[in-house]
Amino acid sequence: MLDTIQEVIERLRGEQKRGFTFLHENGEEHQFSFSEIYRHSCARASALQFYGLKKGDRVALVLPSAEDFIFTFYGSILAGIIPVPIYPPPNMRRLVTYLDTTRHIIAISQSRALITVPALKKFLGVLLGRGSELKRVITCDELTDKGVQFSRKNVKLDDTAFLQFTSGSTAFPKGVMVTYRNIAANVRCFMEEGIKVMSEDVGISWLPMYHDMGLIGFVLGPTYYQSPAVFMPPLLFIKRPVEWLKLITRHSGTLSFAPNFAYGLCAARIKDSQLEDIDLRSWRVAGCGAEPIQHETLARFSKRFESVGFREDSFLPAYGMAESTLAITFSQLGTGLKVDTIEVSSLYGEGRTLPCSVKKNECLTFASCGTPFTDHELVIMDSNGTRLPEREVGEVVVKGPSVTKGYYNNEQATQETFRNGWLHTGDLGYIVDGNLYICGRKKDMIIIAGKNYYPQDIEWVVNEIDGIRRGNVVAFGQANRETLGGSVIVAAESRVWKSHSGELAEKIRKAVRKKLGIRVNRVEVLPPGSLPKTSSGKIQRRKAQRLFETGRLGKTVSFPLWTLIKNVFISRWNYWRLHFKR
Repeated sequence: MLDTIQEVIERLRGEQKRGFTFLHENGEEHQFSFSEIYRHSCARASALQFYGLKKGDRVALVLPSAEDFIFTFYGSILAGIIPVPIYPPPNMRRLVTYLDTTRHIIAISQSRALITVPALKKFLGVLLGRGSELKRVITCDELTDKGVQFSRKNVKLDDTAFLQFTSGSTAFPKGVMVTYRNIAANVRCFMEEGIKVMSEDVGISWLPMYHDMGLIGFVLGPTYYQSPAVFMPPLLFIKRPVEWLKLITRHSGTLSFAPNFAYGLCAARIKDSQLEDIDLRSWRVAGCGAEPIQHETLARFSKRFESVGFREDSFLPAYGMAESTLAITFSQLGTGLKVDTIEVSSLYGEGRTLPCSVKKNECLTFASCGTPFTDHELVIMDSNGTRLPEREVGEVVVKGPSVTKGYYNNEQATQETFRNGWLHTGDLGYIVDGNLYICGRKKDMIIIAGKNYYPQDIEWVVNEIDGIRRGNVVAFGQANRETLGGSVIVAAESRVWKSHSGELAEKIRKAVRKKLGIRVNRVEVLPPGSLPKTSSGKIQRRKAQRLFETGRLGKTVSFPLWTLIKNVFISRWNYWRLHFKR
């Protein structure tokens, strides 16, 4: 019998064992037992009900602090309210885009209230009114104990627990309806089958709370199994990646996950002098997911930190997405990296993945993402819905209790993605010996002279060129009206773009031609920060293409000051109207 996360939180009431620890930017750590987590969550539940929020209402959470986020998220769950996690504003340069995206999420989710921090309350007040159902912006400081016991609103397994909005790497974010049953089923799979949770495990995470890997993997999962976890701010990791390894060392962390780029960032930026007090011998599961996995990146990390106790067989590559709650496949624990090296010609010519029997520079290597969980089915299908045999490339299609109900308030997208009980992921991949290998996204395919090419393959080749910022490369196709064919465009960021752009562009053309046999028609070498990214750091390939086609890729975007002034004015007007004009 599956338990809802609401029932699991209730069971924390008298549990005095170590729960969650929060590292703040100033270096201070705040530790809470599981019973304290329950008490603080109850206080938030009581306050939410005090402000008139009822069972089934949606409430948007824009909370940079993991501490505030978890208590408010769990308070919502206890009150039967549906939380809607939203990422905080990234920087001044992207404020207008941020407001547009946040307004879209609030409108789609029909959120009645928005919970944030005092510093953001007036800025986010611009989202009040204007046709939306948002009635108030509340700060965490206002969610104090109101002196009344909250009224627990019981939920059912098939009720929606929260809305997980997609990162928006391919389109405007869509709100995935994650049910209590989805959570319970997926947590049981990845905690028991995937990482094989142990009583001595300690999770370490810098992953954002608004992302499914951070929220479900390191908050909900550990809560189900009363396993302690330690959290650090995502921005602290980006600024000083060594702090992640220090936290693992200090707390003898055993479980920690990260996207591919994070392992590359550590290998590139952490200096030898910073390793003196680092000890990674306790790290038994180093998960990798959320973006394409490059085996070269993980191998580089393993070699770089083996001297301080990291073991290559700790790696646990995985594959998942919000539409399937979190995880879909996990690699076998303790086996490390499993790779498949295939012939480029067979992949691009026939859509098959023949084992490599030619020169190394005519081959591609993919990392295994593992096998699906018990009670879940994963198949590869062609465009006609026919199941394909091993080593043939097609769309990854999934069925099982982790697959969610669809997208909130978006019936068209739901019908396109969820068909006859199957989740059509939009990812292209193939299977060998039961293991899944991902090639790329279906919608991102580059078609040249009738052949399909994967932009990720081009990007991986370019990422290995000296002078290019790893993880900051995008490739896409463009129709050529004159030749009625297609062109391949590559845009790459570099710190030396001013003095070496011509040289780097030529290196990119030669490397891609030599490795993949693809002619790159145009190369854009750009300064750092030029490529558009999602809230979770993924490159927005299609947005980059649109910017390129309109001549705006890499251009310095001047912040629209009038728009900011107007938004601040509207924000203060709405704040005054709702709080004083009564």
